[in-house]
Amino acid sequence: MARRILFLLIALTVYSASFGQSAVRSYEPEKLARQLIDFNLGVESGTGHMVFSETHETVGDLGILGKRLGAELQIGGTVEGCDDFSAGRTRLDGVHDAGFVQMQCGWNLNLVFSRRTGQGWVFIQTLTIPNKYKEAHTMVASVTGDDSQQLIVHKAQSESGTGISQQDFLIYKLKEGRLRSVLNVVEAGHLTSPWTDHEVSQESRFKFIPPDHDAAKGTNTVATFDETQILEFAGMRVELKRQHIWSAADQVFMTSQWYSARPLQSATPQSK
Repeated sequence: MARRILFLLIALTVYSASFGQSAVRSYEPEKLARQLIDFNLGVESGTGHMVFSETHETVGDLGILGKRLGAELQIGGTVEGCDDFSAGRTRLDGVHDAGFVQMQCGWNLNLVFSRRTGQGWVFIQTLTIPNKYKEAHTMVASVTGDDSQQLIVHKAQSESGTGISQQDFLIYKLKEGRLRSVLNVVEAGHLTSPWTDHEVSQESRFKFIPPDHDAAKGTNTVATFDETQILEFAGMRVELKRQHIWSAADQVFMTSQWYSARPLQSATPQSK
């Protein structure tokens, strides 16, 4: 299995290795979503209830329903299911209604997307986000400088195991009828023995800078995420900065070089 993790040590050293995670079956989340609401996606979800957008008819307790649906999926002779159901609406192309059902299945967070047509809701695709420790969280927002909306994912658990952890920051955008990744970078990571002799950790914050097109002010900037990363290794701390700049031509965020590397106070106090 492919294994990978990346830690950038600017101006000092570079640690890189290839790692992976145990395979976890997705448990057919599309089947659950179809049986759950037949793609009449709810505009509200909360403590175990979902409301139909057309009829405003409450659909029973989703926790109980999820267990019942999960009982239909026999995996290796044991019963597995999905829980933590929720639903949301979006306009992926900026024009047409779309929506998704979100559910935790095994170690994965599954988002089943569909769009509204004249014949009802039509399935688009399922995104599977690794989420072993249930720390990933999602939101829908427009961050590419147009009317479309994107799916933003924080802390997707791409790697986990003894001495290793990696969580990623992801953005998905509808392109040619499919949700495709337009940004995928490490958000937090931790690496210890047996993978390295020096403990390494990194954590990033991402600040969205909206586009600014103002002829009067002479400004013409594109959507950008400013990333500030704190990197700790071998008793040292470094603050790194770079940008992820939206390219309308390439339809992806282009990542700049690290343009700032500032030493911070040592993570391990030096003995006097």
